[in-house]
Amino acid sequence: MRLFSLLLGATLAFGLVLVVGDAPGARAEGEEETPLEAPPTPKPKPPAKKDTNERGSASWYRTKRALAAAHRTLPFGTKVKVSTDKGRSVIVTITGRGPFIKGRIIDLSSDAFKTLASLGTGILRVTLQRIQ
Repeated sequence: MRLFSLLLGATLAFGLVLVVGDAPGARAEGEEETPLEAPPTPKPKPPAKKDTNERGSASWYRTKRALAAAHRTLPFGTKVKVSTDKGRSVIVTITGRGPFIKGRIIDLSSDAFKTLASLGTGILRVTLQRIQ
């Protein structure tokens, strides 16, 4: 049993020497510390130019927000000018996500849609222009 204790103690002492000797800041006498350099940071890529105009169909939905709209990708709070081929337009704020029906690019609040056409129209061809 005494031999086992001696071997265990020697093994632990040897392991401790290895760990401490390999610790950061541990170096041989006379050895200089070399400073670590951070890897160069990559240059940020300029944002891809996105066409600010989008053309497609608009539908409407009921909401308490007066001139609001839902868009799949535009950030919330973005101001968008929605124009029809007949020259009518309205500025809306993106407050939701949608529409999720193929071919539609924006869902307008009922108040915003009524500025462009009657609700009975249902769907309009529009052009979107991001203004903010």
